[in-house]
Amino acid sequence: MIRVLSMVCLAAAVCLAAAVALLPSNAFASEQMPRGVLIESVRVESAQGQSYALYLPSAYTPERKWPVLYAFDPAARGKLPVNLFRAAAEKFGYIVVGSNDSRNGLAPDAIAQIINALWTDTHARLSIDDARVYATGFSGGARVANRFASMCGGCVAGVISSGAGFPADRAPDSSLPYAFFGTVGRDDFNFREMRPLERTLDALGVTASRLVTFDGRHQWCPEEVCTEGIEWMELLAMRRGRKSKDDALIDGALARLSSRAEALKRPEDAYERYALLRTIVQTFEGLRDVARFRKEAAALKETKEFAAAIAEEGRQIDEEQTRARGVVAAGGALLDEQTHDEALARVRRMLAPWREQAKLTEDSAARRIARRTLAHVYAETLESAQFIYEPRREFKLAAANLELAAEVFPANAQTEFELARALTLDGRKDRALDALGRAFDKGYRDSAAIEHEEAFAPLRPDKRFRKLLDRMREEPAGGTPGAKEKN
Repeated sequence: MIRVLSMVCLAAAVCLAAAVALLPSNAFASEQMPRGVLIESVRVESAQGQSYALYLPSAYTPERKWPVLYAFDPAARGKLPVNLFRAAAEKFGYIVVGSNDSRNGLAPDAIAQIINALWTDTHARLSIDDARVYATGFSGGARVANRFASMCGGCVAGVISSGAGFPADRAPDSSLPYAFFGTVGRDDFNFREMRPLERTLDALGVTASRLVTFDGRHQWCPEEVCTEGIEWMELLAMRRGRKSKDDALIDGALARLSSRAEALKRPEDAYERYALLRTIVQTFEGLRDVARFRKEAAALKETKEFAAAIAEEGRQIDEEQTRARGVVAAGGALLDEQTHDEALARVRRMLAPWREQAKLTEDSAARRIARRTLAHVYAETLESAQFIYEPRREFKLAAANLELAAEVFPANAQTEFELARALTLDGRKDRALDALGRAFDKGYRDSAAIEHEEAFAPLRPDKRFRKLLDRMREEPAGGTPGAKEKN
């Protein structure tokens, strides 16, 4: 019987095993760090090899306490979120700390140790306001941020959760102890998670939650959304008495949100308008009179336009799910040599029209479904290969998943490299060499990575391998353009 390729929840394996133990600060001397610039690597004193990226606002001084934002990227790229939040940090006076160690695929205990060490080191070096500690993350990093916030005993005041929500075993309830600011691209395959989560938090009566959508795919939220998230945390801090009121900030933010809500006049925008009205009520209650916004939100929630908007979003999500399941089911036949070529042709026929729809310049339901479907299949198959089948040494299944991923985004040279690894580990040297050749054709030029990859040891005596390696060495350095294709 042919095993069907597995589909897993993206980055669901990233979690903490238990509540984060907040260790006391130790007494080592802190360095004089530059202000107003991104520091890519600060060594953690208590954890050898661990580091973090850091931004201190230009006005930073240890004589006062400062809010801090801890950032978690799924690929341990600490400087990436620090750079995205830098403008907001400078504007609102935040310290931003980006872990260079937390990443997808680590064991729960390892993540807990990273967070503990990060907390200890930053609290020893920096002047932090413990009433205004925040966390942020993207994808698997968002799940890390939410687990950290939900299990640390109220030490985190809010989370900016980009492209993913809560870990699978930490469903939110009405007593959520922190503010939740979700963000998701309208073409993100995790839209299917984030929009229902927004409605779940609303139904639970969580009084500090919102979702901001933007024009994008599965990615960190753009800089302007990062700034909006920090601004929202500032407004909530004023409501809770953790920060003195700033009337100019309050009135400016209220005017922008009101204007944005007023612009949503079309029937299909009914849910978005309701969500903005709800945000205004939650954010400015006690700061400004929000009675008219509450009344309009309640009335809008009862309209047929509201119900229709939710139904249409649900239809799009259902179609994406159905398409993704169909492609993965068809890909199951890649496991059998007798059905491999026919299955590959069938998968290509299924994907071709969606790739064309994904290229459309105008936003539409068809484009959103196509983009989400492609990214959905790519993420599921890539992570199944890397985090499930390869660790289990089920290399045939890993290779089949990677072959399907390579068909979804055929310009991606890095996927061909990963496929070549899996095929070599499965003992299929000819197919592995074919995949390496395709990686080269698509722009892969990292000869050192190929030369030092232990999995390729069985290929090194082969003339095709040596010739390909020589060609890579002869090419001018310049990266792997295909590997940067947007997913």
